[in-house]
Amino acid sequence: MRIVREDIIHHIYYHDHWSLSFIRILLEHGADAAYLDEQGQSALHKCIRACDREDACLEVVSLLVEAGCYVDVQDWEGQTPLHIAVHSGFTAVARFLLDHGANISYIDEHGASVLHKCLQSYGFGEVRKELLLLLLEAGASADAENSEGETPLHLAASRGFDLAIRLLLEFQTTITHLDKDGRSVLQKCFLTPSGWQEDRFETAWLLVEAGFPIDLRNSAGETLLHLVARSGTASQIRILVELGAD
Repeated sequence: MRIVREDIIHHIYYHDHWSLSFIRILLEHGADAAYLDEQGQSALHKCIRACDREDACLEVVSLLVEAGCYVDVQDWEGQTPLHIAVHSGFTAVARFLLDHGANISYIDEHGASVLHKCLQSYGFGEVRKELLLLLLEAGASADAENSEGETPLHLAASRGFDLAIRLLLEFQTTITHLDKDGRSVLQKCFLTPSGWQEDRFETAWLLVEAGFPIDLRNSAGETLLHLVARSGTASQIRILVELGAD
């Protein structure tokens, strides 16, 4: 017999280990692990969003899935629990969800795949590299485009994430793809919303060595050298010439 509200799990603070035993008691007394709120969020969505410690998060996620919480529910933004785990950098949680049937191909309302989510971070070290490798080996498309026409390689190049670029190239990502505004990965590397990135030579060289055609034209027929020559500096032009621009 149910003696607690079916949605009670949605109102629990998930940060600490005490939540695990408390959730187990609630489930035993009728709480519904599969309940969705008015925004389409499951208890998994809320748990992963709230947790700041992956070990505690994994324990609760495991319990919720065992109790019947669906791993592939998309919320009102189109995000699955896997999207949220990846964005949080929770490799073990992402692996658990994949092992329990999470669909790696879902995209959110912005067209972002789990690979895009992995690269939407302030930095990219060994932890994120392990997570990206997990997703690629599980079958995530290295060429998936978001609603802006950006592939994961565009995001990695725009942030100067050399580790991610190397890994994506190992999985045969298309290096010449243009986004919806006709921008190449090299253009995204140097020309960011905050301006020209002077320190991106190594990242650019990595792309050129991998086969990026330095004189690739955008949708307007312009090369990156054309764009820089119009409004850039002599230093910027020299960098492109050193990379092989003609």
